[in-house]
Amino acid sequence: LMVVVTPAITAGALGHEKESDTLLALFGTGLTSAQIVIEKFIARFTVLCQALVIVAPILTYLALVGGMPPLRFALAIAQILAVTFALAGVCMLCSVWTRRTSDALLGCYSAMIIVALIDQVYTAYAPWPAWLNPFAMLDEILNSGRKFRAATIVYHVAIFLVIGLLCLVVSVYRLRPAALRQGEQRSGKWLWAFRRPIGEDSIRWREQHVFGVAALPWLRAIPRSLALFGTAAFALILVGTAIDSSIARSFFPFLRAGMWSEAFATLVNVNYDRVISELMVQGMALLVIGGVTVAARSLNSVTEEKRRKTWDDLAITPRSVNEILSSKRRGIFDAALPHAMVYAVPMVLMSVLAGWSGLLICVGWLLAAVVAFYFLSLFFMPMDVSREPTRPRSKPVVNTTGTRENWEYWERA
Repeated sequence: LMVVVTPAITAGALGHEKESDTLLALFGTGLTSAQIVIEKFIARFTVLCQALVIVAPILTYLALVGGMPPLRFALAIAQILAVTFALAGVCMLCSVWTRRTSDALLGCYSAMIIVALIDQVYTAYAPWPAWLNPFAMLDEILNSGRKFRAATIVYHVAIFLVIGLLCLVVSVYRLRPAALRQGEQRSGKWLWAFRRPIGEDSIRWREQHVFGVAALPWLRAIPRSLALFGTAAFALILVGTAIDSSIARSFFPFLRAGMWSEAFATLVNVNYDRVISELMVQGMALLVIGGVTVAARSLNSVTEEKRRKTWDDLAITPRSVNEILSSKRRGIFDAALPHAMVYAVPMVLMSVLAGWSGLLICVGWLLAAVVAFYFLSLFFMPMDVSREPTRPRSKPVVNTTGTRENWEYWERA
């Protein structure tokens, strides 16, 4: 839990200052770079420690009931704090090097996933040293039936503390040069290479690129690249679980052992019926989860405009209500289509194991999902929407001569 939460809390320590243009204002004060970095780090690390303090009584009670020696429990807490300290230092360094909070979050979580994949695939034959693997060291500390080596634990805690301190030193040294350089440079052209220009249909563009397919407002704070990465990770987890549970159970053990030829030989001799059944499950998951998301997003589209008090601005435009709703529907469909395409890549790769029949079934499910997205965005888009402004009418205001009346919402218009 601490490993997962640490980037979300620490990676945006400096990103919010850069996005709101207040970091340069801090440079104009008497604060040094060390004070800015260290004080922000201490504030975020304190929040992380609060999460550990909340569960500490429960963990202490369970440790006492389970008969765990107090020394082992204290060492486990110290090891968790050391790993959290190192990870928070790395996240602070990412916050210095990146310009936006979303980039820092994406970099931290991507690095964690890459390290986890390397640990699962490449280090099974040659595992990490004991003083570098935090999970193995925590297991050794908490296992009462195993004698822990005090020197190894000291090395382990010391190396993570050194990693965190080195990251903080580099963050202090590079804060001002990196912030000044990022303030002057413009975003790279490649960031906009795959984004369609606004064109004449600005409502459609806004629904696709600003609101996206997220039905809840707080989910829209997640960058689009990170959301697509999450969809791809979900699809890969489904494919990996299917291969490990029913298709080729020896694939991952051979892969972890470094026996590449034996691992891929298990994929050649698979049961086609199991592959097709797993394809049916993945296609149904895409159809249900994606369909519910598109339907909820369409149903909440106009309500979200009224909540943001932007529906009145759309209502006074020359476009009719049907044209506005049609543009919103097409924008929602355009936002859902990239997620379906990203989800389809692992699914198509697994369908190759079943030959042409599996590929046809996979394509059929993907087409069915795309068609369902289109019609769900059409059917769940509200149609009985009035063009009248949503502001309540006030009492008529009569001037001193009593010759005319002015309504408040007409004055605002």
